[in-house]
Amino acid sequence: KSDVWAFGCLLCQMLTLKHAFDANSLPALIIKIIRAAPPSLPSVFSAPLRELNLQMLSRRPANRPSITALLAKPFIKAWIKRVVPDRAAAPPAAPAAPAA
Repeated sequence: KSDVWAFGCLLCQMLTLKHAFDANSLPALIIKIIRAAPPSLPSVFSAPLRELNLQMLSRRPANRPSITALLAKPFIKAWIKRVVPDRAAAPPAAPAAPAA
């Protein structure tokens, strides 16, 4: 579940161009992570994405989704379907002939 938390931090940073948690020193960063509320994504992003990011950044590992649960979210599945080619629709590529 720590990977999901780290991915939540990365997702937040990629979408907002800001660190999910920022501080001037490592001790201050640790305290901020432990005590501060997780950052919310701006309202320009969909409610399901904002809610998922908050779940991913939950302090309690039991409250974070597993990777399997994350990939099963309908909006994630729809996005994957749009960006990943459908392998069932295309025949497998023939292996290259060996050079003689």
